[in-house]
Amino acid sequence: MSAASDKIAEVYRYLPQINSTGGETPDNSNNQGVIELIDCKFRYPSKSDVMVLKGVSLKIDNTKNRVVALCGTSGCGKSSIISLIERFYDPEEG
Repeated sequence: MSAASDKIAEVYRYLPQINSTGGETPDNSNNQGVIELIDCKFRYPSKSDVMVLKGVSLKIDNTKNRVVALCGTSGCGKSSIISLIERFYDPEEG
């Protein structure tokens, strides 16, 4: 029983590398903005020998584009781009 509670306590003490709790709160009544990746390079921490994104640039302007789709073959980086936008990871460069 003690081992299980130790694991729970470890989860509570964990501090993520990316601070997603701070910053300004967006005003959803006027939700207009731009998401932009400029020459973004990225590797997953668990696979540091594999460069997933090799200089990707992307601009999504909410005032012009109402629907955006990322299309491509398996392994081309679609999910990695979404993970970066959602701040699950930080880019290596860019």
